[in-house]
Amino acid sequence: MRLFAFLLGRMLLLFSVMSAAVIVMAVLLEKPGSRLFLAPLFFSIVLSFLLSRWGGTGSRRVMEVRGGALYVVLSWLVLGMLGSLPWLMSGNPLNVAFFRSMMAVTTTMALPAGGVFALWQAVLAWMGGLHFLMLLVTAIPQVMGRSGLALSARQMVFFSPRYAKMRTGMLAVGSMYAALTAAGAVIYFFSGLTPMQSVSWAMQTISTTGGTMPFERAMDVSSVAGSGHAGIWLGRGLLEVNESALEIATVVILLLGGGNFLLYWKSITMKSFGMLIHDTELRAFLSMIVGVGLLISLFLLGSGTVPDLAEAFRDGLFCTVSFMTTSGVVPPDASGWPDFVRLLCMILAFAGGCIGSTTGGLKTMRVVVLWKSVVQEMHMTTRPRLVPVVRVDGMLVPGKVVRMVLTLFFLYFAFFLLGAVALALFALEPSEALGLSAACLTSTGGIAELFGVGAGAMLAMPAAGQMVAVLLMVAGRAEIMSLLIVVGAVAERAKKKEW
Repeated sequence: MRLFAFLLGRMLLLFSVMSAAVIVMAVLLEKPGSRLFLAPLFFSIVLSFLLSRWGGTGSRRVMEVRGGALYVVLSWLVLGMLGSLPWLMSGNPLNVAFFRSMMAVTTTMALPAGGVFALWQAVLAWMGGLHFLMLLVTAIPQVMGRSGLALSARQMVFFSPRYAKMRTGMLAVGSMYAALTAAGAVIYFFSGLTPMQSVSWAMQTISTTGGTMPFERAMDVSSVAGSGHAGIWLGRGLLEVNESALEIATVVILLLGGGNFLLYWKSITMKSFGMLIHDTELRAFLSMIVGVGLLISLFLLGSGTVPDLAEAFRDGLFCTVSFMTTSGVVPPDASGWPDFVRLLCMILAFAGGCIGSTTGGLKTMRVVVLWKSVVQEMHMTTRPRLVPVVRVDGMLVPGKVVRMVLTLFFLYFAFFLLGAVALALFALEPSEALGLSAACLTSTGGIAELFGVGAGAMLAMPAAGQMVAVLLMVAGRAEIMSLLIVVGAVAERAKKKEW
């Protein structure tokens, strides 16, 4: 528990710095409402101080499985509660404020917001992406038994329950995340965006958060209605910028956000970019994007949805990258897309990006392991004496890792179906409930919009429905297993009290 307190204290310290940055930017830009962000600043500083004092230096602390699971689950809720304070103080109901915050913190979706709240959502999404990366190198390996995280021999990162060993991975992913965010902001600036717009959109795209683009300078959707394709649709507006350059920049940053940050760091420190070329997971990730992108493009063209060849391929590629990286940025009329395309987008989101990225979903490495396991089982039906062996990058995948991946696959779809059933209780159509359940579980808010559940419908849901959605978001970001361990521990303690 001491290490849990220490790690959360450090994260809240960074949260306080980002809160202060939002206040400073609001004052400099003369945006109203800067005082609303004093509350998260104050509480994050106080909590950081108390947790750091209790946790000590953390250098000699060891993280146990239950402690790690508790940290994974509670840390998301703490960040969500702190992030909700400005909305709560501005007059929003508690459930709406918390729901808005959790949507951003879990990088599911940045709901429509104006003024300084748009920047706040971008900051929350960026913090959520960074927090998930930190969990990947601290708590999740202890809880999940490294089910996929250390499968690549080319990562060569040692995961340990001791903080002194964790620091290497934390510094690696943190520095790469910050560097790519800065690079994205520069690229967006040269695409024609203002400095503030560039920073905001870089924060959202590197964290693979979809939704409304937090820019003020946008055209009315109705002014280009019926034009088929008029540049890149980002949320609900069409930017008056270099459209092609911005679209290419967004695709590049989303792809970087969907890749393995540990692999980036290792390839740079070892000056061996061949690691990237030969990495099995990265190649599978890019291959699926190219293959499915071509399939969607040809279907859009053949069905007459997008009659122009160049525009069809442009839409198909962007759509594939957007959902494979679980960003889910969609055009306003996406709910009218062919069912075939919408279902493919949902499947892409379940597959997700690379392990070691900010994306949601199962992750490409686990999909690769599942596929190789299926192939091995097929071979064993014709060759019963064959010893099943699954290899990735030339390394043998332990049987316990394969079993964990299979378990996680089952749990993902069990939560998906149970979540859809629970959401259907709140006056949602079956397709809408399935879409919203998938959106929350995979951190891809665009899936909900594809199936007709827009931001307005989400905010208008009853409080109980929103809390079901929050539970699915936390389950997805906690890799499900952490949530089950916490629930099991609570149930066990309650049972002991009864006796």
